[in-house]
Amino acid sequence: MSELISVITAVYNAQATLLETAESVMAQYYTNWELILIDDCSTDGSKKIMQELERSDSRIRCLYNEKNMGVAETRNHGIREARGRYIAFLDSDDMWDVEKLSRQMEFMKEVGTAFSYTSIRIIDEKGEPTGKERHVPPKVDYKTLLMGDPMPCLTIMIDTKRIPREKIYMPDMHHEDYAAFLNCLRDGEVARGLDEVLASYRVSKGSVSGNKLRTATWQWRILRDQEKLSVFSAFYYLCTYAFLAVKKRL
Repeated sequence: MSELISVITAVYNAQATLLETAESVMAQYYTNWELILIDDCSTDGSKKIMQELERSDSRIRCLYNEKNMGVAETRNHGIREARGRYIAFLDSDDMWDVEKLSRQMEFMKEVGTAFSYTSIRIIDEKGEPTGKERHVPPKVDYKTLLMGDPMPCLTIMIDTKRIPREKIYMPDMHHEDYAAFLNCLRDGEVARGLDEVLASYRVSKGSVSGNKLRTATWQWRILRDQEKLSVFSAFYYLCTYAFLAVKKRL
């Protein structure tokens, strides 16, 4: 029997995209999944859409935060409630190709990894392809990850039998997913990349991820506060991050 995959989707005011996101999970060739939708006190029609989705498919479960907690704790809520051996993440405005879970599960078993990720295409606010893709390296270890995160969060899948759930929980800080993935790889686990475009990442105008200076500041805080690197080491990895970011745009 195939292993259960728990898909964690944090929801906040996502009525414009949530249905399309959920349908991309419901269309998966790999059928042994549960989609956990966690509402972070939305003020639009997201809750109604969630309830309709839950009624339409028994594999969909809806959770509701009692107060607005932010994306990190909302994802953690989902991780705590997950029933699957494997945990995957999908934001409420992104989408998966229909073969995403099946290909990734095959890949993880083929190479024997507990942590995997795939390449993505970039779509605009309307869901139209921009023609841009982000291709991933074949592997990422802890030291590589200190230089920046090349692993798209919407493609991450983790085997919790080998990587304990407590390592996956995301801290309450900016770049919470990056901080959690550093924690997952710190003790020697190596993440493996499947260089196939299997997901669509939506980029909106004014996206915080597009502010490189702000992103670098967040990275510095993770290197110093969470990873406890010396000023010299943190500066080295931050400079490497900046160099690679510029190189990627040339």
